[in-house]
Amino acid sequence: MPPLHARCRSITVAYFGDADFIDEFGREYQLPLDIRSKIQRWHLKNVKYKDVDSYVKDCLSNINKEASHINDRSKSILFCKNKHVLFVGANGTIETCFRPDGDEYSYFSEYADELIYDSMGWFIKWLKNIF
Repeated sequence: MPPLHARCRSITVAYFGDADFIDEFGREYQLPLDIRSKIQRWHLKNVKYKDVDSYVKDCLSNINKEASHINDRSKSILFCKNKHVLFVGANGTIETCFRPDGDEYSYFSEYADELIYDSMGWFIKWLKNIF
């Protein structure tokens, strides 16, 4: 809170807007409040996280694969190392984040069109350049 001066009558108001998240590549994402409440209600029941922010931050810091969405190429789908799936809109807003039932990778493959990033493919190329 800023210091109050002798005749200053300003009031500090808290702003609870959309939170910004940054993934391991430095890209920014936004999580709208309605999507935040949806994730809180439906997808945080069976995971170890207590709040949505730590859940989304952990998923964005562990991206394993990224692909464009099969129905809308401007959207992307992220598969994380903790076997969670994120759907990201064209303007960088997170549409949902959850762990699918059953085989997680087959769920990702069902909705993935063109692979943009693969952490193992990058690692293998890096090893070939070294040796």
